[in-house]
Formats: sequence, structure tokens, C-alpha cells
Amino acid sequence: MKKSIKFYSSNFVSILIIVSLLGIGLIGMFSITIAQYNPWTQKTDMPTARLGLATVVVNDSIYAIGGYPRANSAGMTTNEVYDPATDTWTAKAPMPTGRRWITASAVNGKIYVFGGNENPDKTEVYDPTTDAWKELAAIPTPRQHINYSAAAAHGKIYLIGGIEKRGEKEFIIT
Repeated sequence: MKKSIKFYSSNFVSILIIVSLLGIGLIGMFSITIAQYNPWTQKTDMPTARLGLATVVVNDSIYAIGGYPRANSAGMTTNEVYDPATDTWTAKAPMPTGRRWITASAVNGKIYVFGGNENPDKTEVYDPTTDAWKELAAIPTPRQHINYSAAAAHGKIYLIGGIEKRGEKEFIIT
């Protein structure tokens, strides 16, 4: 009995060594394969560093609108567009009202920008074809800060969430 256990143990140890060596080889092979496969590609940096901005896609281009450069600074009017086909950024007509923590959505090729810390009831529309802005009627429920968004469906834009007023009283909008 003891002999058969020893024999089994020797085979078991040999199998473990072979499997370990194969495993090391496989791990090395996978490591090389993973190291060679990188789906991320570095693209041109955004010209204006900022946070609290809105982004939206229109006609295969990405628009970066508004925001602010650092804590406790005013909202920006910056409007830049990225063309993935050429990997280039272009400055466009600035937003009429500098704002941060805004949201935006596109309908029928136009970009609608809503709210923001400086003007929580402001609505402006940007037409990429004419590179022009226009002020629209104020939104019925002011929205600002970081917890709201806009989504387009069937030609309409829905504003979801947000804080109505910052300061002593904050109201979460649902």
C-alpha cells in the first residue's frame, strides 16, 4: 500500500512539474500576446484643458463646450470640435454665456446646451452648419452642478436630475 501511494505521489509530482512548466509557458505566451495587443491609441490632446464641460456628437464630430479650467474659476465660453477622421481640433464660435457643469444634447444636427452653475435656467442652441449660437427660452426648472443629464429621443430632449439651487437649500430634481 505504501509503495503504490509513493508511486502515485511521484507521478503526481511529475504531472505538477509538467503542468507548471506548461503554465509558465502559456502565461508567457499570453503576456506577449496581451502586450502586443493594445486597443487604445493616443490622439491629439484637447486644446483647452477643463472640467465640468458638456460633450456631444454631431455629424461624426465631437464637440466640447463650456466648463472651467480649475477650482473656483468662472465658467468658460469655449467651444471646440474634434474630427476623428483627421485627428484635429478646431475652435468654433464661443458660447454666448460662460458656464460650467452644463449638459448638452443634439437634435436635428443642432446642439442644445442647458443649465450650469452660473445660469441654471439658461438654454442656448448651437448650429454647427452656420457656426452660430442663439438663446432660447429658459428651462422651466433650473438645473446645475454635476448630477443631471440630457438625452434626446424622437426629436425631443429630456433633462434628467440636477440640483435646482446650490447653497442653503438644495433641491434634487427627479
